[in-house]
Amino acid sequence: MKTSTKILFGFLAIIILGMVQMGVTYKMLGNTLDNTRQIKDIEAPLSLMVEQVVNYDSILTDQAHSALLHAQKEDVKGLQDHKAKYDATRIKLDNLLTRDARILLNQSQRSQEVKDKVDDLLKDLDRINLLLFDLEARAFDSMDKKDINTAYSLIVAGSYHQYKNELYQDCMAWGDIEKEMTLSVEKNIIQRSQQVIYFNLIIPIILIILSIIVLLIMYFFFLEKEKGIFKKEKELRIRDNMEQKYRTLFENATEAIFIADADTRRLVDCNKAAEKLMGYSRAKLLSMRADDLHPKDKLKKTMEGFQKQAEGKIKFIVTQVLTKNKKRIPVKIHASPVKIGGKVYSQGMFSEIK
Repeated sequence: MKTSTKILFGFLAIIILGMVQMGVTYKMLGNTLDNTRQIKDIEAPLSLMVEQVVNYDSILTDQAHSALLHAQKEDVKGLQDHKAKYDATRIKLDNLLTRDARILLNQSQRSQEVKDKVDDLLKDLDRINLLLFDLEARAFDSMDKKDINTAYSLIVAGSYHQYKNELYQDCMAWGDIEKEMTLSVEKNIIQRSQQVIYFNLIIPIILIILSIIVLLIMYFFFLEKEKGIFKKEKELRIRDNMEQKYRTLFENATEAIFIADADTRRLVDCNKAAEKLMGYSRAKLLSMRADDLHPKDKLKKTMEGFQKQAEGKIKFIVTQVLTKNKKRIPVKIHASPVKIGGKVYSQGMFSEIK
């Protein structure tokens, strides 16, 4: 895998991991918030309702007993006042057991098994509440008829205290369930909070390690690039020096040297000895083709000689060049292919035959 690809994957991993951290953290915090709302809006009110049942029942008992005392004193107004307070509290208790508690119970996220247990307790509380209401209603009716003994027997002795005790026991059982559920949700909140803390400690550590790895890869990548650039610059300097050296040797060679395009035969370079041999300036020579260097009657034989030399049949060619002054000079030519800038050229070294 290329280093640049590794760096790209490293950055993508950091971005993805960061997005995962935000997503998971958001979800965890959302669950914690939901649990907090559950305690605030459901579990806490249900726990409070248990206390309200006990409190309402206590108020009902107190109002019934107070009404009995006023009935004994034949205080009709006091009796009616306590009966009115009793009726108002009775309505609140009935609504709590038959409506309010069940609404919150259905909204709770507790298991169905726990819901069924609370539902059974609510049904039993409602049953006991109806039994108590029947006794208290009959007692108030007896008070209205001034039958104090009957009223007394209904709300002071007999089954009344038994029902009160059963109601209290059911409330305690319901209260224990609500405490357990509240503790369970609170425990879940604590666990979620710890998970958020641990998760947001681990992920940054991973991100730091991953970032260090990516930075190290980048460091070595750019270091290698810098070494490569330095090496290339060094090679270029060596090549420039070599080219300068060969250029000096090329220009100062005693033999005339011509370099021509292998395809078009157009001259692309020559040295000073070539200018001296032909009598033309360098600019003029570079506007000519290799064919223009030879007399026309020698051209065919010369080209055939070049072909034989390329095939390795002969080592050199003996021919003539035609100078600017129309002078024919016999020369011996050593031709060879040279590669310059990825292109093949033909190099000819002309030695004058004296």
